[in-house]
Amino acid sequence: MHQKSFRERVLEAYREQCAFCRLKHAELLDAAHIIPDSDELGEPTVSNGLSLCKIHHAAFDSNFIGVRPDFRIIVREDIRW
Repeated sequence: MHQKSFRERVLEAYREQCAFCRLKHAELLDAAHIIPDSDELGEPTVSNGLSLCKIHHAAFDSNFIGVRPDFRIIVREDIRW
């Protein structure tokens, strides 16, 4: 029920662009939960969201990429070239 408003708020907070690659096509952006929605701490708040393009969202959910507390993007070591 909250997904539409969560998406709207997160995309607005990120100026309707991917937090990783800066893609600015709203139809290709998702609001990704940092702490999963299925977790009891996974609140639908902007502070628990990232605006990600569909490719980066899939990579984030698959733990191929992540974000450190200092906001640096990290790539899983075993998939780097």
